[in-house]
Formats: sequence, structure tokens, C-alpha cells
Amino acid sequence: MPPPTLPFRREHRLIDQAARQLRMVVAQGKPPDPSILFALRQRFSALLTAHLNGEDWMMYPRIRAGQDARAAAVADRFVAEMGALSRDYAAYDRQWTGTAAAADWPAFRAATSAILDALAIRIAREEEELYPLLDVLASCVSAPDASAAARSVRPSRQAGTACGAAARQAPPPS
Repeated sequence: MPPPTLPFRREHRLIDQAARQLRMVVAQGKPPDPSILFALRQRFSALLTAHLNGEDWMMYPRIRAGQDARAAAVADRFVAEMGALSRDYAAYDRQWTGTAAAADWPAFRAATSAILDALAIRIAREEEELYPLLDVLASCVSAPDASAAARSVRPSRQAGTACGAAARQAPPPS
């Protein structure tokens, strides 16, 4: 059975691909055709929004509702951090309309690089810290609950077992 975080990891790959395409256009010395920039930003925003909604609506609530205190603490930290980054991205998106980007291309380029860098760091941290922990915890669910765990990323409630020890071996929060 694939790890329960696989869909989120796949979304990360799509977000990264869209970010690379946006970076290529932003690296140019002059603004592209507005329709090109709009399409790239629209795709990136749609992928990012869908991913964040999936985490917020499905993954984090279930982790926090579980009985694994470490997983809940890691999830709480990631939720708090992402709230700030989500607000930063929303402000970036509001500020940098097509007209504003064309009017101050150098500032738009800098702002785009900064927000994409921050999101890339966040994705790397999820892949290195959060997802391995969730995969270990989900693998500890009993066989009858395995399919539900794979769909919901529900952490184990078997505190103090070998599963708990395995979860403690997952990468520590930074």
C-alpha cells in the first residue's frame, strides 16, 4: 500500500513544476505577454490553493485529533507557520496584478522570487519533517483500519507500542 502522504507529495511535484515555469518567465528582463503571465500565475495559484485546502481540511485536523502528542505538536507548528505564509502569498497575489507587474517588473520579479523561495522551503520541510512522521504513524494502524488510514492520514492511537517507538525515530521537528 502506498504511503498516505503520496497524494500530497505528488501535489508538491506539480506545485514545483508550476513554480519553475513561473520562475523561467520572471527571469526574463522584460514582462511577457500578459496572457502568459496570467496563465502561469493562475495555474500556480490553483495548485497551491487545492493543496493547502487538502492539508487544512483533511490532514491537519485528523493529525491533531489523534492521540500522538508529538504528531499533533508538529502539525500545530506547521499550521501556525503556514498561516503566515498563506497570508504573505495572498498579499503578494493581491498586490501584483498584471498591470502592477508590468509597471514595475524588477520589483515584481523580486517579490515573485521571494514568495516562491519561501514556498519551496516550506515544501522541503513538509517532505523532510512532517510527511515521514505521518507515514510512520499511519503504518502502525491495525490491518482492518489500514485503508481508512491511507485515505485519512489518521495517526495511530497505539501509544507506547513499537509503533510509538518508530514514530519517535522519524525526523525531529526543527
